[in-house]
Amino acid sequence: MPTRKVIFFIGILIFLFLWNPCAYAEAEKPTEEKPAFKLPEVVIIGEDQSKVTIGDEREPLIDQPFLKKVELGLEPMAKISPLSFSPQKKENITEFSFAYGSFNTLKTNLSHGRQIRDKGYYLFGIGKYKTDGEFLGRRYNQDNAFLELGFKPAEKLDLKIATSGILKDYRLSNSTITQKVDLFNVELGVEGRIGEGSSLGCQFFGQIANLKNSDKAKSEIGGARLQARIGVRERNLLNLEAQLYQERLKLGGNRRRYLISFISLSDEFLLFDRLWVNLGMEYKQKSKPLTSFLYPTARLSYQLIPNFNLWVKYKPGMTVPLFDELYIDNDYTEVNLDILPQKRRFSLEEGMEYKLSQNLSGNISFFQRRFRNFIALSDDGTIGSWQNISNVFSEGVEASFVYNLVDFSLRLKYVYERTEDEDRPDEKVPYRPIHSLKISSRYSYGALEIDLSVLMQSERYYNRSDSLPFYWALEAEISCRITEQLLIFVQGENLLQEKYAERFGYPLDHSKFFGGFKLKF
Repeated sequence: MPTRKVIFFIGILIFLFLWNPCAYAEAEKPTEEKPAFKLPEVVIIGEDQSKVTIGDEREPLIDQPFLKKVELGLEPMAKISPLSFSPQKKENITEFSFAYGSFNTLKTNLSHGRQIRDKGYYLFGIGKYKTDGEFLGRRYNQDNAFLELGFKPAEKLDLKIATSGILKDYRLSNSTITQKVDLFNVELGVEGRIGEGSSLGCQFFGQIANLKNSDKAKSEIGGARLQARIGVRERNLLNLEAQLYQERLKLGGNRRRYLISFISLSDEFLLFDRLWVNLGMEYKQKSKPLTSFLYPTARLSYQLIPNFNLWVKYKPGMTVPLFDELYIDNDYTEVNLDILPQKRRFSLEEGMEYKLSQNLSGNISFFQRRFRNFIALSDDGTIGSWQNISNVFSEGVEASFVYNLVDFSLRLKYVYERTEDEDRPDEKVPYRPIHSLKISSRYSYGALEIDLSVLMQSERYYNRSDSLPFYWALEAEISCRITEQLLIFVQGENLLQEKYAERFGYPLDHSKFFGGFKLKF
């Protein structure tokens, strides 16, 4: 504990001594997220688990921000939603992108969005991603589509309807069977503002996921969510959220239903000058087998000086297993109902965030967490499987740094995390590296733009005793804007041909290159 305090105060001093007000400049334009290129060993539903997230916790399938927009990977599209931006700003955007690269890799997307007067908007898109030959005897194909409609029936009322679908097929490394995945989502939501600082919203959602091979697995989810934000008085906000949904798992003639209920109540208020407090209580329950968890939450934030905040957060939680974790993929014969919900019994974080200027900002935080029935992916040498680890303790430091200018930006994120199985400390928790560092930068000169990214990860254990070595990978993209509507680009991954494996059984020792164009009109 004294060491953590010393590091904490050294961090404060570094921020203070490095402070140097810079001239205000335009914010960095959002960059498009690159899709994961690795072929997953397990069947993926909705999220690519083959790329392990470091420093963050798994998120439940349904818990999302209220009336969340469909993610487009297309930065201009966000400007046309009347839910977040002024309805006076009208946009009509169509964008087409095409890229082709080594290993017969093809990426293509078509998106279109338009605002309809001042009362609504629509967004739709289709895309395809395929590759063949990167891994011997394996191929991968994904087709996706989405549609989103938004309306403003009244000045303080928003309505959203959204659907999306994903069709995947690929051949696994240990089987000649072509695996197919179909995923379909639908959402209907309405949110209205009631007076100053208050709102009420309701959301209905559903999802159907199908796995097709020699046998069939299916998941059906449906439910509703209610959220109310009430401004009790100035600088005091009461938030109530309730959620209820049912999931049905089916394989062949076997069916299994379970119900999830969640209730959260919190109050955020200004205790005294510059000290904000958020206190709450949450309850989550899963049936079959019955598991429930009642836990308090709290967050304190103090503004030490302008743009410099110190904060402390306490937040336990319960996470229900996802469909691809409950499905046993090695035999394709049953649903793994033995995976229990993950309980974060204790989670304490303290940190600071400092915006040094319009161009320079950073934060650092320290965390301690204790888990019950921690959900981990373990590779046994042939194929990955999900399992519970009874008691897991995690502690570490996370720091990030962002520097933005008109023509240059630099982002750095470092995570130190020590994870331990408290019952069997000699056995490792799979896929939890101690050190992870990502550095990315962007430089533009006229019509030319260069993006560089470096990812480093320390040794990771792919099961309870065997490890994958340290690796680092360099990625770059060079783009040139020919006209306001046309951009051409070249992208390369693993440029130094580092031999590494993010997942057991997927070693890489080659570079990958793509070239293509984006057309916007």
